[in-house]
Amino acid sequence: MLRVRGGQLQPERQIAQVGAELIGSAAPAADAEIISMAVDALEALGIEGVSVDVTAPRLVPRIMSAHGIDDDRAERLRALLDRKDSSGLNELAGDAAGLLTALLDATGPADRALEALRSSTCPAMPRTNGRE
Repeated sequence: MLRVRGGQLQPERQIAQVGAELIGSAAPAADAEIISMAVDALEALGIEGVSVDVTAPRLVPRIMSAHGIDDDRAERLRALLDRKDSSGLNELAGDAAGLLTALLDATGPADRALEALRSSTCPAMPRTNGRE
């Protein structure tokens, strides 16, 4: 459980929270199991329209590295990704533009997001452990 103190701008930051961990497996199936458990628990409480955001925080840095993008340019590209600025990405990203734009398109419902990723070509990237 994480408790965050509210500040002057957001005094309501202290909210009820619960946490769970699945210890012992680094397999994607373990991630799917913990997500499924959380969704089931929320739905059992009567919460409707549950959605889950899944991110891959190591993906963008690996794409930048695979395309030889230096730190300064990578930082500017990450800012463009954060702002969802596809025209800026196309101007600055060079060879990585198509893949980075596909990442922007890979949002929303899982079927649409996965289709956007399937239609893109990701460079070969070495795995560093079982989770990536």
